[in-house]
Amino acid sequence: MHPKSQCHHTGDSIGLRPANEVPVVCIVYNRARLVRKLIDRLRQVKPSLVLVVADGPKRGDMADTEACEQVRAEISRIDWDCRLHLDYAESNMGCSERVVSGLNWAFSLVDRAIILEDDIDADRRFFWWAARMLAAYENRDDVAMLCGHNSLVWWPNVNPFTAGIPSLRSGISGWATWRRKWHAVQNTPIGGNIGDAVVDIAAHDFEPALGALLRFYLEQARKVTNLTWDDNWSLRMVMSGRIAIVSPVNLVHHLGLGPDATLNKDSDDMLFSLPRATARGASTPENLLAPPALCLLPYRANDRDFDRARVLIELLVRTRDPGMARRLARHDDLPLPSGLRLHLLPFRHVGETQQWIEHLADAGVDGSAIERWRRALGSAGHLHPAGVSA
Repeated sequence: MHPKSQCHHTGDSIGLRPANEVPVVCIVYNRARLVRKLIDRLRQVKPSLVLVVADGPKRGDMADTEACEQVRAEISRIDWDCRLHLDYAESNMGCSERVVSGLNWAFSLVDRAIILEDDIDADRRFFWWAARMLAAYENRDDVAMLCGHNSLVWWPNVNPFTAGIPSLRSGISGWATWRRKWHAVQNTPIGGNIGDAVVDIAAHDFEPALGALLRFYLEQARKVTNLTWDDNWSLRMVMSGRIAIVSPVNLVHHLGLGPDATLNKDSDDMLFSLPRATARGASTPENLLAPPALCLLPYRANDRDFDRARVLIELLVRTRDPGMARRLARHDDLPLPSGLRLHLLPFRHVGETQQWIEHLADAGVDGSAIERWRRALGSAGHLHPAGVSA
């Protein structure tokens, strides 16, 4: 549950820019069909400033060269009145390097931005919500970013006057941030000895499931293998003492699954295509997103229950061998590497995980995905009581 400490009320007179006056950064590569959808969505909002970051084609790959040219032709379809800045790489830089260098370029030109990769389909209300929250939290050093993707579709414990959930689990499927926060997080040191990762994470008193995830990220970051740029950002964000604010209802579809994806070629991850702008009970999505007077979250707030639920569901959905996971989860004393122990968490906390599967079912998630997740979870004999350390 979110902290109950007093917060400050503000109206819309806090320097709020209209949604179309917030710069939008589009990150694209070689998927023209998705860029076309993205531009069609932006045409509904008509942002007055669009910055396009494009990776280049792989050397010697004519098909990739043609695909990149098709993407750039789609960008030329932008036909509303706006300023357009282009940062096109001549050759392929790879996802992480291109995104980071592109955002460094974008934030050399603007002081805040909504950021959309080519496979993100954001509800129109996301742009308005992000504009309002960018204005409200501009001077709050503890807030690093705003996230339009809510992997639980909606959150029953949200404070209805805050229009956001304080989270230590970032998400880059439709997000926004400020120049100052981008550079502050990027410059947060995470180096050190791999063996010290346990102590370094424990010093922050993270929710145990989230702490296990962050420990894995930190160990990976301290090895030769680099993290993906978004996992790197997520880790640096929390190690800097900052939080993300997540939309109380999901506002984003992720369309990037399939054979032409960069990282999710063989994935059927339904968390990418959850229902949008859905809530149950007395509150409607509009009321949750746009309270008449916005109540700012307490400084460094953190909804530990929300973060725990997200981690358990995300780990379950991405389990490749649930049968093996169920068997291993029955044995606490096995000397397993931290990465494997991390992926056993949903199977060691079956009751909690099942609760959130049923929540997603109630929220309208595709029934075949719900059944798949139920079967994956099974009945793993030994259950930890809720709240026991991960």
